[in-house]
Amino acid sequence: MPTSRARRCESKRSANILRSAKTFSSAELKIILIARSSTKRSHEYYAKGATLPEAAPWDRRFAAYELSYCEGREREAYERLRSLYDKGEKERLPTLIKRLNFLEDKLAIPEDQRIPDKLIKR
Repeated sequence: MPTSRARRCESKRSANILRSAKTFSSAELKIILIARSSTKRSHEYYAKGATLPEAAPWDRRFAAYELSYCEGREREAYERLRSLYDKGEKERLPTLIKRLNFLEDKLAIPEDQRIPDKLIKR
């Protein structure tokens, strides 16, 4: 049984997908709702939504977040998140920094190539 934190994370992911739903047809939305527990599928739909002209500005970032949870695609996720981080201060949100720190540890990124930001653990 999932922990309450896991349920909250899943709930947030579902809510974020639904916020982006206006960029999808009703058939695509049904697929999203069916597959919303799949991180890989979530990434694919956020990425697809980010390419549309009426896409929400956060869709590209959410696609990268979801990709960072996909086993075997950590390097690709790191590169996407890092490119967002390098865009400037406006993109440096706590979740982005947290996922980058996690991926830097997992991928053994050398210290001199890591982002200087660290989240304070409470």
